[in-house]
Amino acid sequence: MDESITTYEQLVGLETDVVTAQSDLATAIRLRGRVEFSAGNFSTAQSFFERDLKISHEVAQANPTGPDAQIQLGYAHSWLGTTIAQSEDVDAAIKHMTSWLEIADHRFRQMPDHAGAKSDYKSALVDLADLKARKGLYPESLELRSKLVALDPQDAMLINLRGTVYSKMEN
Repeated sequence: MDESITTYEQLVGLETDVVTAQSDLATAIRLRGRVEFSAGNFSTAQSFFERDLKISHEVAQANPTGPDAQIQLGYAHSWLGTTIAQSEDVDAAIKHMTSWLEIADHRFRQMPDHAGAKSDYKSALVDLADLKARKGLYPESLELRSKLVALDPQDAMLINLRGTVYSKMEN
């Protein structure tokens, strides 16, 4: 996997389409971070995800209207936020998950019938709602979970998650 990162780094220097090469490099770095995350090496994973975020941000700035560039930036925020949450820095994780939700929400509004856009939006809502509840911000978590239920009113799991937040608010 490290060889592929090295290859993509070399391509960034050679390609005339630097944005595409950078995007590919960010994806390779994200995949390596996911391997480290799955192995429980959160500090190492965080380093990869920080690098992914930096490159994905550069790609998104170079292509601000490109939906792929924006969603890749969202994924970078998501993975970094998830990893930071493992270190108990919930405030920093919330910051990244808020960025993830903003990107996913924008994409979903542009493509409400696109299954991937809806799935990403739901995932971002769940991620941020979970962190808000973990921080004790139950009304904010409940608001996010209510948005989930509004998307799929018949989804029993989502309704149950919202009920869990209600019960914590009562205690």
